[in-house]
Amino acid sequence: MTKLRQLSTDLNAYSFSFDVDFLQNIKEAYQSNIAPYFASLAPEPVFEGGRRLKGTFVVGEQEYFYTSYDKAPLLWVSNGNQATYDLFKYFFDELNVCEEVKRLIDYDQKIIMYCGFFVIGDRAYDELWHVDYKPGSNAYTLLTPLFHNSHDHGNLLYRDNKSQKKKHIYRAGEALIVGDHFSHATEPFLQTSQTRVLLSLTFGTDKMEHWKNLKQTIEHQSEFFIRPCGHVMGTCECLDKAATEVDIPTEQRQTLTIQQALELGVQHHTAGRLPQAENIYQQILQTHPDQPVALHLLGVIAHQGGKNDVAVDLITRALTAKPDYADAHSNLGLVLMELRRLDEAVMHYNKALDIKPGCAEAHFNLGNALKALGRLDEAVVHCRKAIILKPEFAKARSGLAAMINDGQQT
Repeated sequence: MTKLRQLSTDLNAYSFSFDVDFLQNIKEAYQSNIAPYFASLAPEPVFEGGRRLKGTFVVGEQEYFYTSYDKAPLLWVSNGNQATYDLFKYFFDELNVCEEVKRLIDYDQKIIMYCGFFVIGDRAYDELWHVDYKPGSNAYTLLTPLFHNSHDHGNLLYRDNKSQKKKHIYRAGEALIVGDHFSHATEPFLQTSQTRVLLSLTFGTDKMEHWKNLKQTIEHQSEFFIRPCGHVMGTCECLDKAATEVDIPTEQRQTLTIQQALELGVQHHTAGRLPQAENIYQQILQTHPDQPVALHLLGVIAHQGGKNDVAVDLITRALTAKPDYADAHSNLGLVLMELRRLDEAVMHYNKALDIKPGCAEAHFNLGNALKALGRLDEAVVHCRKAIILKPEFAKARSGLAAMINDGQQT
């Protein structure tokens, strides 16, 4: 069993050693999938900072979601589907650290791994001090270098129990786990030729009563994660049970109920039970008329029912409330396509891709809109991008073939 070493007296941070061979599969995934993808974006300034970045991309069966930490020059690249999550989970299981962690966490039956990701960057300008979790979250973040850290790379700064600044040196074969109350920051470092890559995992309690604290961290890390109950985000109704079992203040309970209602609506929606989903979205809008997700999804239902003018109105309202809502821009493009408002559709597809450049569906739909406008060369480019991002995308492959055939006939 892995033994934990406390970083300093009274600090909620621990280190432990492990066999570096455990990292082999993840190293291969990074070198085969992650590094080539970001290299392909050149000369796009991915690691320069100064702007928010967010997107998804797919390589084979593995999907990834990436986001920046505000405008800092660091990217968090997380599991975007079950296949990628399983890659991180295999490493977590190999560490055999759960038995040691159980003494630190309020749990019921087992420790849950919520999410896995890489922290990638070739520079860091400022000390951005933060704590990963709200008090009482009963969770930890694991950090370890994926490759040997260069002497030019920044390490981890932290405050000891006397608020003195200290430094933890990242070493191959050594992991650090940090919980609530642990204040830390990336040590600033100048641009290097070698990208610094850290592997990170979040894990902790299996009790849903702690979700109200824990979700403040986990929900912002990825679009795919496992909740304490062990279910994938959006696939269960365990929050309903948690809300009835825990004494939640009225204001917090209302916020939690909106999220529960949205998730239940999505479950009905994806199962094809449109009347039930529509009823839930409308109930949300009665008390929160500008709730962007409910407006957007109600617009999607209107589109599915052939009420495209209504769909345009609803999705436009969603974008007024949340201008950086990539999925809403993309779906508004679909509706505008059916209304033959092609230039507007192209504009919204481009906005979706500005926010979420790795969205294969948006590239494919933009390609179709450009084709309808007679801009065949541009259409082919976007169809090819869709296939690169999602090689199994059959519609994009057949669409590309048709575009190429049309080009040969003209």
